[in-house]
Amino acid sequence: MDVRSRIRICLDKVDTISNSSLDSYVPYLVAAEDHRYFQHFGVDPIGVARAIFVKLSRGKIQGASTIEQQFVRVATEDYERSGLPLKQ
Repeated sequence: MDVRSRIRICLDKVDTISNSSLDSYVPYLVAAEDHRYFQHFGVDPIGVARAIFVKLSRGKIQGASTIEQQFVRVATEDYERSGLPLKQ
């Protein structure tokens, strides 16, 4: 799926959500999923550094996705693991 298609899908999903219901859930979503939401612009460098550290030190894969990235995955129904190939 190309980027333009993903953008269109996400915009359509946002248009279907009423602002009043969205406003009541956003603080809870931010607190639970991305407490540094207001400190980055869609990529959380601390989360990325943590995931790299855990991979290098323990050999385990951790996610570092932000709310924005999670929304795109859900809206486009693309749950495939992405990024650089990691040997396991």
